[in-house]
Amino acid sequence: MAAWSSYTLDDFLLFSLPTYERLFELHNRALWPGHLLVLVAIVVLVHGVLTPAPANRTVYTLLGVIWIWLAGSFFLMRLQPINWFAVYLAPVIALQGVILLIYGWVGKFQASVPASAVGRWMAIGLLIFGLLGYPLSALVLDRPWQEMEIFALAPDPTAVATLAVLAGCGRAAPWPLWLIPGLWCGWTGLTLWALQSPAFFMAPTATVVALLIGLAAWLRRRTAAPV
Repeated sequence: MAAWSSYTLDDFLLFSLPTYERLFELHNRALWPGHLLVLVAIVVLVHGVLTPAPANRTVYTLLGVIWIWLAGSFFLMRLQPINWFAVYLAPVIALQGVILLIYGWVGKFQASVPASAVGRWMAIGLLIFGLLGYPLSALVLDRPWQEMEIFALAPDPTAVATLAVLAGCGRAAPWPLWLIPGLWCGWTGLTLWALQSPAFFMAPTATVVALLIGLAAWLRRRTAAPV
């Protein structure tokens, strides 16, 4: 027991920070020019979030396809060679995609505004951070632009963008849709903290912001509901 207490989180890591960051450069290079399709996905996503309820079905369907794609393209093909645990993460990531697809097709959508106009704009700001801020953070952190983590190609910005959608797109999303993106943001935050990356706080902080927006929206609807 005493031997186990001597271990720290970084003792369980199978790779270094440079190796992990280099992973995204290799991933981006291998998928180019697929980034052009990502631009189309971003336009569809932003349009869907800014449009009343009917577009929500498109948004959740798009996110579902992207999560399933990430399970194979990133976790199995890219991350697994340096981290054997990715084999077990991939089905969980794919499950999130399936849940989003199911909700996208059977969920009942109606036009509504989260917590307040301020809450909606906070959710949109969080979405912009996931789509644009996360990739650009590589430059702020003095990483090569080739290592940018891009929505739909990398898990962190995809999870952040998904949480932003759940917080600010239409009616309150059921809690199962929040679980996996939130847990992933916590997981990646711990991993980056163990790797001593200055970016360790970004995904967990985004999760807290999204949860606060969603909680405020839920409380507002509960208060406004007829007795």
